[in-house]
Amino acid sequence: MKKAIAVVMILILIVGMLSIFNNVYATEETSVIDETTESKLVELKSNMANSLEDYQEKYGSDAYRTSSIHFKYS
Repeated sequence: MKKAIAVVMILILIVGMLSIFNNVYATEETSVIDETTESKLVELKSNMANSLEDYQEKYGSDAYRTSSIHFKYS
């Protein structure tokens, strides 16, 4: 029984060492998103920033601004 436990512990140790010291590096640089999607995301971000500023000017409260934007887009 003690030998079986020792063998299992050694196997766990070996697997653990292999998983810790096995580094995987990217070999080529690729883009995750294409250019059209990136431009749409930039446009959405700028629109959201503008609407946040509009809500803050209109209502004057950051808390109300945040909750109104949340309900608008949920």
